Amino acid sequence: MTKVCIIIPCINLWERYTKECVHSVQNAILELLCQDGDYEVITLLIDNASEDNTEESGKHLQSDSFFYKRNDEPMSFSESVNYGVNFAWEKECNYAFVINNDTIIHQESIIQLLKRFKKGDCGMVTCYDISRGQYSDAKSLYTIKASYMSKVEEAEHPNFSAFMIDKKTWDKVGEFDINFKPAYFEDNDYHRRMQLKGIKAIVYPKALFHHYASKTWSEGLAVSASIKRRLFENNKQYYINKWGGIPGEETFTKPFNK
Repeated sequence: MTKVCIIIPCINLWERYTKECVHSVQNAILELLCQDGDYEVITLLIDNASEDNTEESGKHLQSDSFFYKRNDEPMSFSESVNYGVNFAWEKECNYAFVINNDTIIHQESIIQLLKRFKKGDCGMVTCYDISRGQYSDAKSLYTIKASYMSKVEEAEHPNFSAFMIDKKTWDKVGEFDINFKPAYFEDNDYHRRMQLKGIKAIVYPKALFHHYASKTWSEGLAVSASIKRRLFENNKQYYINKWGGIPGEETFTKPFNK
């Protein structure tokens, strides 16, 4: 039996985004299990010190297949991913699927990601974001059939707002770099490390999701634009120091050219 762990880091925004995200995940799990009973799926909600009703709601959902982790101090995105993915391996999962809490996934997304993995040429498969195209309304996500996207080509530009990774890849590449705080460029860094290992990561058009985009920052944490910019620039400089250039213009093949 194949086992999948779905990991949702969050901070606040239960009623506004996280609740809808969890509901979409539950629908996708049901769709998967209805089509193929040879899967087991668990969900982990990582609550980074939320001050709204996230804790109450998360605890209420706890079951044999839904786990709730409460942090008294917020983890960075990298720390949350590391915790969640390692939790997946501890639970003997074959795949870890990490999604932002300000997203909703299509009911066939999990099925499609797993189907794509079976081809065996990728170490990471990520969802295709419809929010920037003609289907900018989140409600339209559920009206699209995965087959409709057959003519859209996959691309080696993974979307880390909704990504699935297998244990073999994680063991080869390692954890996310926690020096990127609290977010920005940690995804570029991981993709760079995958590329240097010769491991392909793609965005797969048949696995759809809608991303409300940066709501964790702007609403969950209520971070001002000036602070966001400063954190962005700090992480950008760290990335340049580590790889000898911005994403796409790296000159080092080893971190910090060592």
